[in-house]
Amino acid sequence: MLDSPTVINTAPKNRMDRMRPQSTDWLQLKDAAARLGVQPNTLHYWRIKDKLEGVRVWKSGAFHYYNKQDIEKLARLLQEGPTEDADQE
Repeated sequence: MLDSPTVINTAPKNRMDRMRPQSTDWLQLKDAAARLGVQPNTLHYWRIKDKLEGVRVWKSGAFHYYNKQDIEKLARLLQEGPTEDADQE
């Protein structure tokens, strides 16, 4: 049995911690921007200009979290570059 000093308190420490997603399926702005290879301001701009089609965003207070799978998919698309279909338009 664990004695009280070895028990880890996993409860959120403050109100902002309670508002943040508890799942690892969400990335903070800086982490999502780093994965995409852009500055956080660029990702913020894409979000407010509706350029993040298909990327789910979780708003928590003043913070935005980005779905990890959606960011990974977008990173692959950015690495591949434009498709031939896009060039024909």
